[in-house]
Amino acid sequence: VSGIVEFRYRKLDNDKTADRLNRIGQPLTKNLDRSHIEFFFTPLRSSLEKNAISAGNGYIYFTSGLIDILEDDEEIAAVLAHEICHAEFRHVLQDFKLSQKLTLITAIASAIINKAGNIGGIFQVLQDYAASLVMNGFSRQFELEADAGSKWILETTGHDTAAMRRVLLKLDDLYPDRAERASVFQTHPEESE
Repeated sequence: VSGIVEFRYRKLDNDKTADRLNRIGQPLTKNLDRSHIEFFFTPLRSSLEKNAISAGNGYIYFTSGLIDILEDDEEIAAVLAHEICHAEFRHVLQDFKLSQKLTLITAIASAIINKAGNIGGIFQVLQDYAASLVMNGFSRQFELEADAGSKWILETTGHDTAAMRRVLLKLDDLYPDRAERASVFQTHPEESE
């Protein structure tokens, strides 16, 4: 999944920004149940898109466009904590397992209809799913779980828990029409939720 993200966006070649994300993000990972995961916080080139993405394997991505609209380290910490929770709660893996079941059912149905199953087609569908997950975001349930988890992370590390609310309000102001929001934030519940 991280390869798809890096291919689509390309890494931002800016050590200062990468160092800032790691300086803020690494302390947020210290009290996780899955402490064996090594986290990498990577800035991406995209000034127009305002996204943060968890690739599920400890790789957290942050577009330069999102960094540009955030006012301070507390707001960056809030978004990073949220994305860390997607990794901690295995949301990519859970979504992928569901997708595998649906893909298998689709492949079997296709093979029955066509009487010629194509294993390459199954792998293509799985690859397409990974790209879709990254670009379209998680379910509302997973977003609410990540919100709750990020609040705990922020509280236990001494960060401002109201920072995520400020981020969501900024996105609401930037994109009053929810359909215009960056795809990753479209499935995120409204700030009032």
